[in-house]
Amino acid sequence: QVAPAFQEPSLCDLRMHRLATRTAVMRRFSVARSPRAAGAAALPPAPPPLPEVPSLRARRRPAPPPLLPVTPAGPAGAGIEAGHCPATASRAMADCIRGRNWQGALAVFAEARWRGAPALDASCYNMAVRMCERGKRWRDIVAILVQMRQDTLQPDVPIYNNAMHICKKCWQWQHSLSLFGQLLRQGLKPDASTCRTAISACERAELWETALGFLRQMRAFVLAADLIACSAAISACEKGGQWERSLSLLSQLQVEGPRLDSVPFNATVSACARGEQWARALGVFEEMRRRGVEVSLVTYNATVTACEKGAQWQRALRLAAEMRTDALRPDRITFNALISACDRGEQWAWACALLAGMRERRTDPDVISHSAALSACERGHQPGRALALLGEMRHRGLEPDGHTYSAAIGACRRAGRWQAGLDLLEEVRRRSLRLDAVLCTAAMSACGDGGQWTQALSLLEEMRGRSLELNVVVLTAALSALEKSGEWQRALCMAAAMESQGPAPNTIAYNTLINAFEQASDWPRSLAFLQRLQERRLQPNEVSFNLTISACARGKRWEHTLVLLAELQGRGLPVTVVARSAVLSALAAHGRHEEAVRFSREAAARSE
Repeated sequence: QVAPAFQEPSLCDLRMHRLATRTAVMRRFSVARSPRAAGAAALPPAPPPLPEVPSLRARRRPAPPPLLPVTPAGPAGAGIEAGHCPATASRAMADCIRGRNWQGALAVFAEARWRGAPALDASCYNMAVRMCERGKRWRDIVAILVQMRQDTLQPDVPIYNNAMHICKKCWQWQHSLSLFGQLLRQGLKPDASTCRTAISACERAELWETALGFLRQMRAFVLAADLIACSAAISACEKGGQWERSLSLLSQLQVEGPRLDSVPFNATVSACARGEQWARALGVFEEMRRRGVEVSLVTYNATVTACEKGAQWQRALRLAAEMRTDALRPDRITFNALISACDRGEQWAWACALLAGMRERRTDPDVISHSAALSACERGHQPGRALALLGEMRHRGLEPDGHTYSAAIGACRRAGRWQAGLDLLEEVRRRSLRLDAVLCTAAMSACGDGGQWTQALSLLEEMRGRSLELNVVVLTAALSALEKSGEWQRALCMAAAMESQGPAPNTIAYNTLINAFEQASDWPRSLAFLQRLQERRLQPNEVSFNLTISACARGKRWEHTLVLLAELQGRGLPVTVVARSAVLSALAAHGRHEEAVRFSREAAARSE
């Protein structure tokens, strides 16, 4: 028999009891100290104490005890006498289930096991598994399956389905897939629900190959791959960066005939966005329109993100305008993708306008919103606006991240405030933020502008100490810092180390070295590095030729100057004003006035 449930006092009862107790104590204290206390009337007794109840926090967040191993003391009203038959336990558990008391049902099951009742039947185990699913107790559900085998009971497919489902919901995808293997080893045939749960577990674990294997296994078991299973497989491919397979699965779903909803289309668009296939993402979006599939906010966000990764800011803004026709309101994800698209397209005005539009629509911008707008202003050569956005972030209580600091340091460098950029780097260190290649590159460039080559090299050593990747962009920034400080000997040693140990210098790195030796009036080394650049099958650009021409002209090597000038013009590259002046000076210094006049006329004709 089940005892009547204890009725817990409400919060109002607790407050009234506390107030009555405090009033009674104060009245007793005041009477005791009064000179007329002896003749005072007797006070009413204090209210009886209420039974002890757990605190409010404990009632809000109960900590469920583990089901196994079971303790002898079960909860009130859930007792099962020793020797009761399994039918009694089954009825008691059913009563708890009807009362939506899954903890009581599990307590009945646990106490029946502990008291040594006769072997419980499959219905008791099935109800226990269902109650574990409601309580998200995946450890207990695995233990219950072990107990079934100890009682010589074989779990059936529905029990395995429930167990796999709860393990998947609790992000225990390893146990979910392990249960699928146990099901096959026991000679059971999985149904569509079993395969769907296994594919969903693979989707959460980003195991796209295993998900596709389960999808093929469904056909091997003569099961139709339904919409839920294929959508989960497409999502697994999307998380694994397999946009081609996502498109293939979507095409297969369209051929097989079931009416599709927006879930597989959204997953395919997201897969194309991850693969930076903006054109294919727009194609899937248009296919949804043509088939009459409902386009949701998730669809628009995925498509705008694809356009953002492809630097298609105009198409992203056009999609945002189409949202109004579908009566959809952009959220923070939409705005962040739009601002990031404008950042990649170097459209700082649109980025700032979108940031202001977020506030007008009462959508609070976050760190990503401000960082993208700040980066757009830095790329658009608007350092003042970028630093103003950084101050606005701090005023709103937002903590800048690494991307924000990288753009802010770049803005300080463009504004000629290299010391402010180094101060921001110190702030990054104080906040113990993670240094990455982008942040260190911006800081080294600021060091180069300020002539602080020692700080640039110390930052490079700090990156080595933190085991960060030293790519060619980082080392080129360090080379530039040395070149701007006039430390061409150290730059030469670093370039030699890059050529021997890697990463190999690129065209920008060689241009930095050519510029260093041009400033040092060392034309043979400038010419040698131009030749080495071509020997490494790198394409020299107009900067490479113009710097070398200027170096040869400074050294009064007019033969080399004219040969380089002819090669530059033969490649169709423009001649800078500095190189043109250097060529005219070299020709005039050697008395070749006629050639100087001819070259000046040809240059004037080309400029027209």
